[in-house]
Amino acid sequence: MHVTDRVTYLLRERGTLSLGAAKNQLVIEGVGTDVNNPLLRELAGRLRRHLLGAISFHQGVSKHEVLQFLTLMAEEPDLTDQPLGLAPRERREQ
Repeated sequence: MHVTDRVTYLLRERGTLSLGAAKNQLVIEGVGTDVNNPLLRELAGRLRRHLLGAISFHQGVSKHEVLQFLTLMAEEPDLTDQPLGLAPRERREQ
């Protein structure tokens, strides 16, 4: 199952999905992920480097919007000199 499918599935069940970024792990709905999972650890690190402590997805978000988020997270703020957390409100709310 593709990540966009998983997010839309979870949102149909829950309505919202909250992710937080701890030092070495992702926190999903208040539960920390395995610190040894390299994919989730990297996503947590990218959120932190973008100065985003937490994000929420809400029911109705499209697969395209989830993909846009992942694309933004793929950008290294050290290279662009623009962490998403310091961007104008309109860009952060994408």
